[in-house]
Amino acid sequence: MLLTRHGETIYNRAGIMQGILDTPLTRQGILQAETVGRRLLQGHPKARRLKIVASPLPRAHQTASVIAEVLGIDSVDVHLDEAIAEVDWGDWNGLSRPQIAERDPELWLARQNDKWSVRPPNGESYRDLADRLANWLSNHQDIDGLLVVAHGAVSRVLRGLYLDLPKPEIVTLEEPQGVYFKFADGKVTRHPNC
Repeated sequence: MLLTRHGETIYNRAGIMQGILDTPLTRQGILQAETVGRRLLQGHPKARRLKIVASPLPRAHQTASVIAEVLGIDSVDVHLDEAIAEVDWGDWNGLSRPQIAERDPELWLARQNDKWSVRPPNGESYRDLADRLANWLSNHQDIDGLLVVAHGAVSRVLRGLYLDLPKPEIVTLEEPQGVYFKFADGKVTRHPNC
């Protein structure tokens, strides 16, 4: 299985928690998606035959479509799956970290101390996300030639579950854009490796 995060969006650039909200990819985000497509062509022998599944949120779907185009795969063949949608930040969707800290200082502090379990108001915790993704991963990790296009928190949790990492470590994993991760033989490798 291969996994990539959507390209940079306007909210990413502005430091706003996007969650289930959506903003378009920036030019940089489109270039990141094209780069992932080219890297797949160079590094994966079956790249042109990948099965692509994406979060239904437009930023992930757009990224998947750009990658598909680079690979010569028809974008109508991109399958959308609700299970891999980004974590829902609830009432914090659309706010920056400083805005959240000002609005809900005690809850924000609690969340900084326990990102795994503390939920934003009307949102999901990493634990909730892991519960949602665990079954999905067990049903998809052995599908040969699968490219998953998802989100930062989803990427963290999928990699952490696959590697059976401690919960505090999962929430600190990087959330890069413009790269992909390969899941194989109990290991997760980043491409490119820098």
